[in-house]
Amino acid sequence: MRLTRFCRRRLRSLAAITAPNASNSRSIKDAPPPAASPPRSQEANPVISPQHYPDLFAPRDWGFLSWQFTLNIPPDSLIANVNLVPFVGDQCVILHFENGKWEIPGGTLEPGEHYLATVHREALEEAGARVDSFHPLGAWACHSPLDKPYRPHMPHPDFFRLVGYGDVELITQPTMPEGGEKVARVEIVPIPEAERRFRSCDRADLADLYRLAAHLRKSP
Repeated sequence: MRLTRFCRRRLRSLAAITAPNASNSRSIKDAPPPAASPPRSQEANPVISPQHYPDLFAPRDWGFLSWQFTLNIPPDSLIANVNLVPFVGDQCVILHFENGKWEIPGGTLEPGEHYLATVHREALEEAGARVDSFHPLGAWACHSPLDKPYRPHMPHPDFFRLVGYGDVELITQPTMPEGGEKVARVEIVPIPEAERRFRSCDRADLADLYRLAAHLRKSP
């Protein structure tokens, strides 16, 4: 399904939204104390551009949703979902689901839940991982043409899926909630291997994302 001209304009407008002065450091009820860097835009960095990561920045759609990646960090009030690129030392963590797809940890915020609490919860459920740090790097600006949000508490029709990278420790087995997609295995692999596996299941956008996260992690 091709993106409509309206959706493309809408996504470009959403991608310009940023909250450079927002704080991630406030305490979060029922979540471990996170180590998070302040949100910042990477748009001025000449090394980070659509030319270097074309599959990540390409406009996409899935079913009725359309989205586009941006390096701007959105306001908390517009964040509906969050993903984490997890690192163990110089290697990264990837998830293999029972449907054969390779994926990244993450999910939807619960009512009243801050995204940092979601990062901790989803990492533990999907990867059996304890999150030691979280550094926002960008977000997918999303638009839904439906009359109602997917869940009542979610921002609508425009919202963001925040993504960041961080250090984790695998401490247990995944504990996916009943009825959710099942994780077949959790693997720690080098970045080039993660890229290869994501591209093998038509997720070139995640391949670019992991490569970008590795670059930012090594940047001063």
